[in-house]
Formats: sequence, structure tokens, C-alpha cells
Amino acid sequence: MPYVRRDVLRFSLAALLPSVTAFSPSLAAETYPVRPVTLVVPYAPGGAADLLARAVGKALAERWGKAVVIENKLGASGQIGTEYVGQAKGDPYKLVLGTQAAFAVLPTLNKREDFNLDTGFTPITQLIRMPSVLLVPKSLNIDSVKDLVAYLRAAPPGKYAYSSNGVGTSQQLIAAAFFDQVGLQLTHVPYAGSTQALTALASGDQIVVSVDNIPSARAFIQSGKVKVLAVTTAARVDQYPDVPTLAESGVKGFDQSTWMGLMAPANIPAETQHFLNQEVLAVLGESEVRGALQKLGFIPVGNSPEQFREFVRSERSAFKTLLAKIDAGQR
Repeated sequence: MPYVRRDVLRFSLAALLPSVTAFSPSLAAETYPVRPVTLVVPYAPGGAADLLARAVGKALAERWGKAVVIENKLGASGQIGTEYVGQAKGDPYKLVLGTQAAFAVLPTLNKREDFNLDTGFTPITQLIRMPSVLLVPKSLNIDSVKDLVAYLRAAPPGKYAYSSNGVGTSQQLIAAAFFDQVGLQLTHVPYAGSTQALTALASGDQIVVSVDNIPSARAFIQSGKVKVLAVTTAARVDQYPDVPTLAESGVKGFDQSTWMGLMAPANIPAETQHFLNQEVLAVLGESEVRGALQKLGFIPVGNSPEQFREFVRSERSAFKTLLAKIDAGQR
């Protein structure tokens, strides 16, 4: 049974408003939203997806004068929470934080044809993209990608493994792409979330490498338990300006980042889709929100529903090519 955590981000007047638990099509004609909106995060509390949802949800709640309920509904690399919202067709009061893994990777990996932005879900906008970082335990005493590759090549086959926040997630695939490019094979150990994956890495036992996004990894980096060797994008990042890119570290042409966006179930009213898009774009344009997201390690994006739909299609095609080279479930 999936773990569920619910927290309410309340505007001061929200508690005075009646709660409606089932969607009625007649409400579509009223001014949206007339009641609290649930934003499902298909990953654990405290990770990048959760931090993003809370920042955006808080800003929307303040604009609307309605509560935005953040519901962490995790499991199966994000599939459980995503599927939960997908089943609520026509209901604009259930939204989901759509991830690269759920909408670009898993449709190919697990043949989830229902995870698409044509018939399964309604695109609202791409919220952010974010660089990831290549991490090792501090106890490993390795300071460069070159030294890490040499160390792993010298180890007996099967001695070391890498962790991620789930099979088929962006973090796992970025790590697998790195290993593929440098000619290494490590056992993949998936966990339920980034916190668990990075805790295993920090122990410095069998797991000696992990790739994760900056918001999720920040606390572990600040604690000194893990060390950043490189960033996965083509350019360095403001948060760690002295950390080289993988391309600078000898992994030619490496450039990978992850993204997240806002989706609604299929068949919501077109005017509600437009309203949500414009409201989220307004939130992403607020200097306070934008600054907070950038401080967390996110790069705000914001685009039209059709631009987002086309972007996801291109991402699915790119990952289909990558997955043809990499056995994501085994490496």
C-alpha cells in the first residue's frame, strides 16, 4: 500500500469555505477554483518534486484564496501517484506534478500508453528543468571523475553499485548514460526516494556513486557526507561554480538535465486548462517565487500547453533511443 502524506497550504480565508469531495461537471461553468485543489506529488516528502510542488502550491493558494493540498502519493518510480490523477478524468481539482520519468521514460520502459499528453492527461506547463550532480561518499577520498573511473575499473566486477531514487527515473538513466559512455558496468540499487538513495551512498559501503538533482542532494552535500565531482549539464551551475561539468571532466559531449511540469487529468474544460496555464506562468514570473526556485537549484521555464506537449513528445523519442542502448532495469 503506497505511503500517503497530506499537508494543506492554506490561504487565510480557506478554512471558511465549504469542502466538496467529488467533482461535478456543473462546477466547470463556475469560476475556477471554487474549492480546494489537490496537487499530487508522486514522490516522497523532502525531495525535489515535493519542494517544487510546495513552492508553486503556496503561491497559487495565495493568488486564489483557496487551499492547495499537497498529497505525496509515492511508489513504482512515480507511477502510483501519476496513475491516481490520470484516473480522475475531467476533474480539474486533481493535478499532478508530472516528471520526466513518468512521461518520457516509463511509457517506453513499461509500455505505459496511458501516460501521455494526448489522451491520458492534459498538459498545463513545464515548470522547471534542473541539473543533476555526480556524487560519491566523502569517505571514498576521490576528488575527480578521472580518479573515480580509474578506481572503479580497478575493482573486481560486481564489487560496487550505484543508487538512485527508482528504476527508470531520470537520475538512474543519467547515471547509466554516464557509465555507458565511460565503459563501466555497475549494479543498480533503486530506492523509494532520493533521501534513502543518498543515505545509502553516504554510508560508503557497497554503493559508491549516485546521480541526483541539486535540490534533493543539497542537504547531503552541506553535511559533508557526500562530495560533488561534476554536474551533468553542458554549463556549470551557480550553486557550485567551482565544480566542473562531466564534459569538462573528460566525458565528451555529456549534457543531461531533468524536468518537471504540471498536468491535469484528460478532458478538463479548455477554459480551465488556459486559466491554470496563465496562473502558473504568472507565479513563475513573480520575482520572489522565481528567486526561491533558483535558490533551490531549479531553473524556471513556463510555456504554453502545446509547447509542453511537443517538448514531452521529443523527450520520449530521445529516451527511447537511450533505452535502446541501456538496460535501465539491470545496469
